[in-house]
Amino acid sequence: MTNLGAHDMDLVHFLMKQHSPTSVFCAGGRYALEDNGETPDTQDAIWQYPGFTVKASIREACSGRPRGSGGTASSLAGVQFCGTKGILAASRGGFEFAPDMKIAPESAIPPWSKPPGHPKTPAFTPVPYAEAKKGSGDDPEPMIHHARHFLACIKSRQRPISDVEDGHYVSVSCHLANLSMKLGRALKWDAEKEEVIGDREANALLVRPYRKPWDDVLRSFKL
Repeated sequence: MTNLGAHDMDLVHFLMKQHSPTSVFCAGGRYALEDNGETPDTQDAIWQYPGFTVKASIREACSGRPRGSGGTASSLAGVQFCGTKGILAASRGGFEFAPDMKIAPESAIPPWSKPPGHPKTPAFTPVPYAEAKKGSGDDPEPMIHHARHFLACIKSRQRPISDVEDGHYVSVSCHLANLSMKLGRALKWDAEKEEVIGDREANALLVRPYRKPWDDVLRSFKL
């Protein structure tokens, strides 16, 4: 989760203008890879943010379905933002919007669930809520743009688009998911105090024990 998962969470934080979840639950483990590693090969996490939730699934031992082909919403590549009128998929390569179809409310009732004597559904031609759109980025690998932007901010003293503080918040979200999986329970997060609410065991895992003499250095900085 703290490797590739961080890239997706960074995009979520940037586009949704949020930086800290209020709670997280994660489950998984190392089920397929048989070695002495500890990183899970299967992991599912759900974060609760103000006004929306984020779901991430990681399968290291499964290639999964092909992405970015087929033209359906389920095949859209990148991070999927599911709204009330469609799905927006965004990635380094660009974006794609697939609209939902506007239908009559009574048409949303499955035929097999309608009670006897229910009036016949009137004819209604579904129409999309909006026009489907697709756009590509100017570079499939924007690393060079990040480097140039960072150097420009050094000269201008402006805050970079992806600041070290933003990286901290993304890391916190990912670490919280790993902690939830390790402890086997949901965690509630206080973003102001940067601590797990009412969970002493989880808070003890927020800091890694350091060896001497580095622990004395940390204490000197009151960390």
